[in-house]
Amino acid sequence: TESRVFTMHFDLTGRNKKYYVSLDMVSGLQVDEWPEEATSWIARECLWPDEAVIQKIVQQGHQLIPKPSRNPSTGKFDVSKMFLNSQWSMTFTLAEKYLASQRTEVQQLFYLIAKTLFCLHSELSDPWDVVFPSYALKTCMLWMMEQTPPNSWTENNLWSLLQKLFDKLETAVRSRILPYYFIPDINILGSCSNELLEATEVKLRHIRRNML
Repeated sequence: TESRVFTMHFDLTGRNKKYYVSLDMVSGLQVDEWPEEATSWIARECLWPDEAVIQKIVQQGHQLIPKPSRNPSTGKFDVSKMFLNSQWSMTFTLAEKYLASQRTEVQQLFYLIAKTLFCLHSELSDPWDVVFPSYALKTCMLWMMEQTPPNSWTENNLWSLLQKLFDKLETAVRSRILPYYFIPDINILGSCSNELLEATEVKLRHIRRNML
């Protein structure tokens, strides 16, 4: 099966600024087996999700997508040569989609507010520049849901939970370590430059100070 990449570009204007947004849609290969590298996710103790959801996700397997290499002279991704190498990334797209469907209404509202706050303070530039991965916020959300008692997710507790989420993300950025949710041995901040992480840490502090 051949994998293809489709790219869409948008120009957005707001707050007297113009943003250039690029979205890549990548098809991949479905692998019906759960990978050995992610077996710790099945076994580790958690407050969420429950065993039935975990088994449902394991049955969905995982996906493989082509991984572009960086141009050594520019540091940017070279998508034109994506299919000329044998590097592939393991992803859990179906698993993440199913986990998202298991959120309560309060958790859905919580993530919408968190993502809005995060995006309002994130500057988007040229699509091939290295920018802070928005996926980091989703990763923190997954870890937080796993570690937070289900009865804590109430509207009255919303703002304290938001503070906790951004505290968690800021701590990860400061330490330069944010474990991938399904395979904790992978650090999803590992490819971010110190300059980028320092700038992101400043933005996260600004979000926390202006949250209320």
